Amino acid sequence: MENSKLVDRTEIDIKIRIETIAKQILKDMGIKVHHLGFKYWVTAIYITLDIDFNNRPELKMMELYYMVARKHRTTASKAERAMRYAYATIDLKQYFNVTYSINNTALLFLLIEAVRERLYNPSNLDMQEPKILLCNKNTNTPK
Repeated sequence: MENSKLVDRTEIDIKIRIETIAKQILKDMGIKVHHLGFKYWVTAIYITLDIDFNNRPELKMMELYYMVARKHRTTASKAERAMRYAYATIDLKQYFNVTYSINNTALLFLLIEAVRERLYNPSNLDMQEPKILLCNKNTNTPK
């Protein structure tokens, strides 16, 4: 019983690390957090890495769209469109330093590689701890 709790806790920790790294990469790329596609991309990255870690069979993009849509209670076509819209105004070729055109499939693989690189090499992790800002109503504090 105790051993299964340890495994569950480890899986949760890995999921949190993957999602944190994915969110940071997407923010660094310039994808806006308030776009629906942002959270769809985070979900897609986690699902793809989870499938890869557990040695499951290859995943097709349409299956991935269905899985993301099921998790967020929408349709696969809306999930695909939101994911595409999230990076529509960003120059991804410059960010990833590639010469080919980037669609959802290519971007997924580029993002997976970036997440793996940061996941397995924590020294590359450029994330900082969140800063706590103290908000005081009294701005005239004595020095």
